[in-house]
Amino acid sequence: MTTIVEKNRPKNTRPKRTPMHEQKRDRLTVIGRDPNYHYRIVNDVDDRIERLKTGGYEIAEEKVGIGDPGVENNNISLGSGARMHVGKGVKAILMKIPKELYDEDQKVKQHEIDLKEATIKRKANGGEDGTYGEVTISK
Repeated sequence: MTTIVEKNRPKNTRPKRTPMHEQKRDRLTVIGRDPNYHYRIVNDVDDRIERLKTGGYEIAEEKVGIGDPGVENNNISLGSGARMHVGKGVKAILMKIPKELYDEDQKVKQHEIDLKEATIKRKANGGEDGTYGEVTISK
């Protein structure tokens, strides 16, 4: 049964239907981001915001949103520093850092990982420490 409103509505104004299996919604999608920055959603607890600021991050003040369209926390209307509720009274804040600084940080982290893997992979020669055998790791 169709209602009077449905009869009078032009057919082309109806929203496009998206089948359930195609609805991939992500609460953590950042809408309207600048490609020159790396974005991170940070819980506003303890001193995490201030710690990230000292590491080069800043609050994303431009008009951005968090979450796919239709998700409850799409906060593009908040403008100044997008925020979202994450539960138990905690809010998360969208922060950003220039790509160059982010890439530098990632290289340092990867170097530390490489050093640890090298230690694991080193061949033991049955020396004074009593080690023998070898470990191989592949990616």
